[in-house]
Amino acid sequence: MYKKIKYLAAFLMIAGLTAMVSCVDDEKNPLPETTRGAYPQFTTYMPGAINPTDVFKGTIIDYNEKISNIKYSLKYTSAAGDVIEKENIIEVTSLPYELSLGRAELAGFLGLAEDKLSYGDNFELSAVVEGKDGTIFNANTPGFKKDKDGNVIKDENENPIITGGNLGSKLKTAGYKQAMKFNWYYSCPFNIEEALGTYIVDGNPWTGEENGEVEMVKGNAPNQVVMKDIFVKGFDLVLEIDEATGIVSVNTDKPSFYHGKYGDGRCKDAQGFFFSCTGTLDVSFDFTVAAGSFGRGGFVAKKK
Repeated sequence: MYKKIKYLAAFLMIAGLTAMVSCVDDEKNPLPETTRGAYPQFTTYMPGAINPTDVFKGTIIDYNEKISNIKYSLKYTSAAGDVIEKENIIEVTSLPYELSLGRAELAGFLGLAEDKLSYGDNFELSAVVEGKDGTIFNANTPGFKKDKDGNVIKDENENPIITGGNLGSKLKTAGYKQAMKFNWYYSCPFNIEEALGTYIVDGNPWTGEENGEVEMVKGNAPNQVVMKDIFVKGFDLVLEIDEATGIVSVNTDKPSFYHGKYGDGRCKDAQGFFFSCTGTLDVSFDFTVAAGSFGRGGFVAKKK
């Protein structure tokens, strides 16, 4: 059942004052100045899922020109729930960097036969980044520089000095094409009966917080599902799934959320997959209102 989204007030403030800025100038870094550390970014939005025969690839850049090197570790979770973790599989010393990972490369890193990687498998890369000044950044919540008495040290602008990390919730906000921690799945054919039920949604694109439990019910058309009260109570997200591939599209006949200043909002241009075989939905959208777009964001939902 619907669980009220926390921090809605924060969403209204951030969405109205920050996210809409990126509509005007998409090249602006959506993170505040204090978090502009050695954080790699992709040049494009990366897919949440691909077919097993496809290659996961994208260009990684040093947006803030502060990176010395990046080390990526791999976490593999099979459709059956088996987990393998491998540290430092990729080291990047020069940027831009062309990331390209096919099934053969992934199987080699994991020490598995290529045909062991199949539908519903998940691959997650997480980075440890060394800045040019020696500061270490990672995909965890940051620490702050403190004096001997435990007081947070601030810079000349009264901003806390970050010693590492990467504001975890900011990794999930709309419009930020981060390359610190990201994952993708191998898709599987869609079965609507398998898909129905209660889901836990993680990675709310507005707050970065867990969204709680959401009911997935049948829609009015074949292979159409409805996520009840997904962003705001009384507003449902209607998804249409390709039966053969699991590719997700979004029905925009009705609004999916509401903004106090900009009115009804719709999720458009869905990218992602619904894996009914594992009960996993991984999808991203453009979050739009009549005035424009808040940028792109998404979430992962896992069946209980």
